[in-house]
Amino acid sequence: MKKAFWGLAAALLLLPAGCAPGEERVAMQGLCFVEENGTVLLIEEEHNEPIVLQNRSGDSALFEGLSCGDRIEVLTDGAIRESYPAQMDAWGVTLLEEGALSDLPQDTLDSLADLNWLPREDG
Repeated sequence: MKKAFWGLAAALLLLPAGCAPGEERVAMQGLCFVEENGTVLLIEEEHNEPIVLQNRSGDSALFEGLSCGDRIEVLTDGAIRESYPAQMDAWGVTLLEEGALSDLPQDTLDSLADLNWLPREDG
């Protein structure tokens, strides 16, 4: 009985360590939208929904070099905060393919423009 109790106690102590918030990361892919003030959004491709990316990596250059229409992969914990646009933490970003503003869905661009979210003019 004592062995079973201590085994269960040890398992319960180890369980929270493996499930700490923010410890698991998932990758999400989509198109990049860079707002004129430098804010970066991921345009989720299934529903063309914009998601504002919050840099949690500690690297101030995380979003450097990204342009509107680029295909990117974002390393996140998968949690999406419900607002419009939605928000998500990013711990890493990988450029998969360069793109152009014309690669973004026009209805999404229109929705963002209605909220005064305008694309950055790159060069």
